[in-house]
Order: sequence, then structure tokens, then C-alpha cells
Amino acid sequence: MNRRPPFHRLIDRHGRTLWAYFMAATGSKETASDLTQETFLQAFRGWKRFRGESKPFTWLYAIARKILARHYRRAGVERRAEERLKSEAAGSCPGDSSDEERGFMIRQAVSQLSEPFREAILLHYFADLSVARIAESLGIPEGTVKSRLARGRKILNRMWEQV
Repeated sequence: MNRRPPFHRLIDRHGRTLWAYFMAATGSKETASDLTQETFLQAFRGWKRFRGESKPFTWLYAIARKILARHYRRAGVERRAEERLKSEAAGSCPGDSSDEERGFMIRQAVSQLSEPFREAILLHYFADLSVARIAESLGIPEGTVKSRLARGRKILNRMWEQV
């Protein structure tokens, strides 16, 4: 008996989360849709190789990370920040900036973070994943995720203090 859920349930259950991750990372609805579709296409093609040793989302997210990395290599696109991060950083981002300028500054700063911090911030603020879900997806302890989020925010605050 095959205990894996039908493939369409994976799309229904995880499609929005993956789309939000790609949307936050690329800033483009069209690109987010394309990358989400590519993720599910690759997952469908590799479904027989899925051994069930991890949860389906963890497996999908691993595929999504590779697709996003390839997208960045090909397009040279910078990552962008989302409103939740903007509101948390509002106290340290220069106060005389317009929302548009502040958004640009945040996108620039987030793109300069090292991969572990950038990834944690993207998943938490952009894809709206909980710390537990990020830890599971990355295969790291929850404390490490919390640390990466805190350090990422601290680095961003230091960047804005220098502006």
C-alpha cells in the first residue's frame, strides 16, 4: 500500500506557501508563479524517488531552494524584503525615508546578508513560516533558526544605523 498522499494534495497544501516564498524572494507575481510551477513539475517528475524519509514539504522546499538558486544565478536578481520585516525594522531604518525608499533600503540590506540569515528571514517574514517549520525544512534546531533571525535583524539594524 502506498502511504504517500496524492500529488494534487501536495499542491493544495503547500502551493501557497511556496508561492509566497518565491514572491518575497523575487518581487514578481509572474516569476513566483513560474518558479512554483517549476517546483511542482520537478517534484512530480521525481515523485517515484521520494522515499518518505522526510515530510513532503521538506522535500518540496529542498527542490524550491535549488530552483531559486538557479533563478538567481541565471537572472542575477536581488532578493526583496516584505512588509513584516519593514515594520519590525522601522525603528532603525532612517525615519525621514518614504515607504518606497525604506522598502528599497530593506531590499538592498537583506540582499547583503549572508545566506543563512537571508534564508531564515525570507522563510519567516516572506513565506510566513513558523520557527518550527523552518527548522524542520532546513534540518536544523529551532534555536539555530531563532538565532539566525535575531542575528539577521541585528545586522540589518547596524546597516541602517550607518546610513
